[in-house]
Amino acid sequence: MMSYAHIRVFIIVLLTIMAVGEGLEAEKKKNKRPQKFSGKCKPKIMAEYELAFHSAWTESVYPRMYPTYRPHAQWSKLIGRSHSTQYTMWSEGAAATEAVREFAEGGDTRGFDIEAQAYGGIRDAFTAAPISGGMGKTATNFIADGEHSLVSFMVRLIPSPDWFVGIASFDLCESGRWKSHIKVDLFPLDAGTDRGLTFTAPDWPSVPREAIYRLSPMKPAHSASAFYYPNMTSLPSIGKVFLTKVAEFRRSGKVPPPVKQEQNLEIINDESELPAANDKVIDTTFDGIKDITVNEIEQPRAESLIAPSDTGCVVSEWSPWSECSVTCGFGRQDRRRSILRRALSPGLYCPVLREDRTCGTMRTCEWEVFQFLNRNG
Repeated sequence: MMSYAHIRVFIIVLLTIMAVGEGLEAEKKKNKRPQKFSGKCKPKIMAEYELAFHSAWTESVYPRMYPTYRPHAQWSKLIGRSHSTQYTMWSEGAAATEAVREFAEGGDTRGFDIEAQAYGGIRDAFTAAPISGGMGKTATNFIADGEHSLVSFMVRLIPSPDWFVGIASFDLCESGRWKSHIKVDLFPLDAGTDRGLTFTAPDWPSVPREAIYRLSPMKPAHSASAFYYPNMTSLPSIGKVFLTKVAEFRRSGKVPPPVKQEQNLEIINDESELPAANDKVIDTTFDGIKDITVNEIEQPRAESLIAPSDTGCVVSEWSPWSECSVTCGFGRQDRRRSILRRALSPGLYCPVLREDRTCGTMRTCEWEVFQFLNRNG
């Protein structure tokens, strides 16, 4: 039978062993520092990005032939890829592939659906939900890595012959490091596969196909074009895309979290697109497109997504419609308004300052063949 002294010694030894064990465990945890990623674009480092497309296709920005019904202005679903230089989704100045033609003309994605993820230079295939109006927002997430740091996507204008917006082979890696915040202004592009000039033009295939090009006020140089604005030098932005890095992972070990569900959040007033004040934003225009500088009286400026306030632009009432440009047949007439006070806050722009419409009638013509119109009232 153990004496009290033996029991006391046993307890002291047991407590000492437990204390030493706890100390070793604490030292082990102390020496095990959490792994930190450097932000470098290495082959085994994967970066998760959120892509948010903000559309700004409104009648005030693009008043000419703006589609209001059957169908009204809207956007197709977004289709995109993260990839290496081995893969090309589309490229301005190059002819469209059959997959691009099918998507740009009718929203058919079967040509892209047969592409295998993680094969042929593709790292991730992603989509985002359609936008049911000309103005709205849709977003999704995708994965890139150091060997697949390029991203491309397309969104089709509905209705249109073959017009779309997007970015092509945009590099998320700069100087060996992942970019954190990126904003790209988007402008309408022509896939070069259909020669239609208006939003609802019938099929008119381009034979042979033209190269993909950016639409401009004078290209196509035809007065029937929906984007024919002869008094402008450049078209205003029709949307923006925001790319934000949300996480990094190593290719082995930790499994990336599931990609967020597609979002389709139609917005009228939204300030959430702006990153935090201490975040660095890379503001770029795709393919080196410069800022638009044109006569504000002739150009409908893009309206801010921020609600107007007392610091916004103040304009006068519309002037009366001008005289018709012709006295016989159909011509054009316009009306204007002027700026009384420019916007006091950045991001707020003045609305369209000039509108035009068709005018005239064949009844005023003095040709013999039209005399019956006057006789019949």
